[in-house]
Amino acid sequence: MKHMNSNHTRASWTAAVHAAAYPHLSQTNQTRSDQHVSLPESQRDSVSKPRVARNELPWVTVVRGSQPQRGCGQSGVGRHQGHNPVGVEESTHNLPRVGAGRQPWALGHNPFGIAETIPYLIAQMRVRCGALYGLEPGSLSQKSEERRVRARGLHDSPRNHTLGRPAALTCRKLACVPLLLSFIVTACAAAENQNAIIKSEFIFEIAPFPSCHASTIAETKTGLVAAWFGGTAERNPDVCIYVARHENGQWTPPMKVADGVGFATNRLPCWNPVLFQPTNGPLLLFYKVGPAPATWWGMMTTSADQGKTWSKPRRLPEGILGPIKNKPVQLPDGALLCGSSAEGSGGWRVHFERTSDLGDSWAATSPVNDGKEIGAIQPSILFHADGRLQAVGRTRNDKLFQIWSDDNGLNWGKMTLMDLPNPNSGTDAVTLRDGRQLLVYNHNLRTGSKNKGRSPLNVAISDDGIHWSAALVLEDKPDAPDGFAYPAVIQTSDGLVHITYTWERRHIKHVEIDLAKLNLQPIINGEWPK
Repeated sequence: MKHMNSNHTRASWTAAVHAAAYPHLSQTNQTRSDQHVSLPESQRDSVSKPRVARNELPWVTVVRGSQPQRGCGQSGVGRHQGHNPVGVEESTHNLPRVGAGRQPWALGHNPFGIAETIPYLIAQMRVRCGALYGLEPGSLSQKSEERRVRARGLHDSPRNHTLGRPAALTCRKLACVPLLLSFIVTACAAAENQNAIIKSEFIFEIAPFPSCHASTIAETKTGLVAAWFGGTAERNPDVCIYVARHENGQWTPPMKVADGVGFATNRLPCWNPVLFQPTNGPLLLFYKVGPAPATWWGMMTTSADQGKTWSKPRRLPEGILGPIKNKPVQLPDGALLCGSSAEGSGGWRVHFERTSDLGDSWAATSPVNDGKEIGAIQPSILFHADGRLQAVGRTRNDKLFQIWSDDNGLNWGKMTLMDLPNPNSGTDAVTLRDGRQLLVYNHNLRTGSKNKGRSPLNVAISDDGIHWSAALVLEDKPDAPDGFAYPAVIQTSDGLVHITYTWERRHIKHVEIDLAKLNLQPIINGEWPK
């Protein structure tokens, strides 16, 4: 919605909204004290070389410690502002401290030009739209909802907000009602979706590094394990791989498990860890070491005790990088299919790697795109009911890419662009147990953004991998210098969805979601619902 052009029109909107939101309120001025609401705690050499693919994607079979038999691509691997009337960098589940001169909620564009009123309005609408939640007026649930609103400091004093005093909704203002009602319904739906967030927390508050990025998450038989890289800054030689485990309702302190010591220049930066727990076998951790994505190489280590201790890291065979950012998938035959990519002189190109023995021997495709028409990296692999695989991921083309395979990743079709935007930022996706696809990404463009388009951070769901619906906005803070990016997502054995992501390069955030509480709205022509 565009901004109103006249003060008179804005005043009419203001009066209409205020009258609808505060019909029972007095003119009494109340003082809201500073407050903070905390988040809740919560066969080794037996692999045979596959046939040459019919679409001219030859594979190369590599045994650990050997050289490739054939070339397999590059040896080096490598916002239009989102409109969000709710503003959910810190949703009603996590109101930050309100202090003098600080806007207490991060908001996207809103048509009324107001800073603080929308979160209040949403909370009030949530009470007044109790029927949407199955709450009867006067019921314990409804009263609890009202108490929740009051407990978060959303007091019933319009003078604590920028709208001013409530005004009567006269006949002259009735023209505002249809659009206002539409806004109310959208606000209520957005607030309802925020209820799907069961937990939102930083994995650590104190760490031996000032900067962190590129998290990954896996479920083991004893709980969640997360990893990321941390150091003074990305690309610096002191950047290492850190791991934390979720035990007894909380995360263990960050533990360094890998570094870049002992190579040509004695120390090089580490990059992009990827955790994966196969059906049988140890917990796997893949990562990269090297001065830059164009020249890095693949490494891996394993843990037989769910992340407590780790084996000595070893380098992957020449030409094999392992999963480049996002988790591999395990195929029906037990093999791991890894989405990989290179960022060398040939451009950004995606390829796929396969291991049937948890990393001892490997096979890889040639690149599946030319790096010119579409520059793409970092694929996530999805399963479809018809047996096809779909890979989606990051591009330099302002949109996400997709590519399909009908033979478990041996051959791939033509890469195309999706309708969903991408600001050249990492994404992740997962196939849910009910067959739907879930995608986490920045629904934004890089151009015109203050943080490379890495806000907002969104969740979308699809039945077919083509048509997507808006599910959640995890973060929305356009002015955050480093934004919110590089998500990782899994669905755990209890059906809940867990997402980790970089939070302003200072924290790794973990969010737990109950899918049953989501109210989806279709994304039409690539536009996030307003």
